[in-house]
Amino acid sequence: MTRRWLAIAATDFQYARRSNVLLGIVIVFGLLTLGIVALPGVLALVLGEPRGEVADAPLFEATAAAAGFIIPITALVGSYLSVAGERESGRIRLLLGMPPTRRDLVVGKFIARSGVVLLAIGVAYALAIGSSVLLYGQLEIGTALGTAGLVGLLGVVFVGIGVGISALVPSRAKAIAFVLVFYMLAIVLWDLLFQAGGVLAVFFLGAEPGWYPFVETLAPTSAYSALYDEAIGALLGGALVASDAVYRSTPFLSALLLAWIVLPVGLGYWVFERADLE
Repeated sequence: MTRRWLAIAATDFQYARRSNVLLGIVIVFGLLTLGIVALPGVLALVLGEPRGEVADAPLFEATAAAAGFIIPITALVGSYLSVAGERESGRIRLLLGMPPTRRDLVVGKFIARSGVVLLAIGVAYALAIGSSVLLYGQLEIGTALGTAGLVGLLGVVFVGIGVGISALVPSRAKAIAFVLVFYMLAIVLWDLLFQAGGVLAVFFLGAEPGWYPFVETLAPTSAYSALYDEAIGALLGGALVASDAVYRSTPFLSALLLAWIVLPVGLGYWVFERADLE
C-alpha cells in the first residue's frame, strides 16, 4: 500500500475538525471525565474538608465505567458516515477518480476518525490528570495512564466498527440503521439478553452451559470491561475481578478487542471493494 491513504486521512481529519465532530466529543467526554475526577475535590473545597484524603484511583476507574457507555456512541456517530456519506453525496467518484484506491479510502478514513477520537480522549484525560494533581496533590499515574490507554483502545474499536459499517452499506439511512441495531444489541441489551438467557438455561437445563460466560465476554464493551479489571487490577496489586479462565486473561481480551477493529474494517472493505458505485 502506498501512502495515498495518508492524504485521505489528513483531509478527512481536517474535515472532522471543521465539522465540529472533534469539538463535540471533547465537550461530551471531556466534561464528563473532568466532572467525575474533580467533583469530589470541588465539594471538599466548598465544604472546607481535607482533599488529600480523596483517592484518585477509584475516580479514574469511574471514568472508565462511564467511557463504556459514552465512547461507543460518540465513536460510532463520529465514523458511521465516513464512507457511506461520501457514496450518497457522489463525492466518492471524485475521490476514486484520483490516485487513491478504495483500500486507501477505507484505511484513511479509519486512521482519521481514530485520530479524532484519540485526540478527544487525550484532551479529556489531560484535564482529568491536571485536576487530580491540583485538587488532591496526588496522582496514581499507572491507573490514570492505564485508564486513558484502555479508553483510547475502546474508542478505536468503535471507530473500526463504525467505518466498517459505513463501508458495508451504500447510504446514510442504512448506515444509521445498522449502527443503531448494533449499538442496541451489542451494548444496551447485551447484558440483559444474557441474563435472560442464563435464567432460561437454569430453568430448562438446571445450570448455565460451561461456554456461556465465554460468549458473554465476546461483546466489545464486555471485553473492554474484563480487560480493564485484569490490567488495572494488576497495576493496583491484584485483579479487580479474579478469574483463572483463559478468556478472561489479558492476552485473550486484547486480541479480542483487536479483532473487533480488524474484522469490521476488513469486512466493510471487502464489500466496498466489490460494490457498484454507479
